[in-house]
Amino acid sequence: MRKIYNFFFSVVLLLAFGQLSAQDFSVTNTGSNMTVFMTQGFASEANVANVGIFYTNDAGELQCAGSANLVPIQDANVLPSESGEPFQITLWGSEAGLDNGMAEGEGFTWIAIDAEGNSLDVTASYLPADVPPFSNQGDYSLNATAYVASLEISSSEPPAPTTATVEFAVDMNGVD
Repeated sequence: MRKIYNFFFSVVLLLAFGQLSAQDFSVTNTGSNMTVFMTQGFASEANVANVGIFYTNDAGELQCAGSANLVPIQDANVLPSESGEPFQITLWGSEAGLDNGMAEGEGFTWIAIDAEGNSLDVTASYLPADVPPFSNQGDYSLNATAYVASLEISSSEPPAPTTATVEFAVDMNGVD
């Protein structure tokens, strides 16, 4: 029984750690970067707190390469990016010989969370690639700019079940 408990506990810790590491939006400034510009902001019904672009490090873990904090900073009168308002994310590239940023040509992995820390689904579409300044379609390239035409952010949780109370009236008169 103890082995089963230890195994179960280990699996839970592994899953929890994996989820937490994927939602860490801190970045390392490496000095080499790229800009991702959201031309129309984002569309969402969720209370979006952070949206970021992640890369996979040598250990196979997701690490944040750049993010936008979309909640107001307390006591600073700084407003969040609102749905439909343009904003940008600076992506940090890896330094030579280090695993601390995005690699040249690496695809973007978008992750967002709401104000409660719940994961959100993100779908990005880019401006047409046939126009020269818009040729980047979601891959890291040093000193480049990617233009996002639309960013859809939605809750990945299924809607909460609804409950209803049903009352029945039973007439017991005349029952033998």
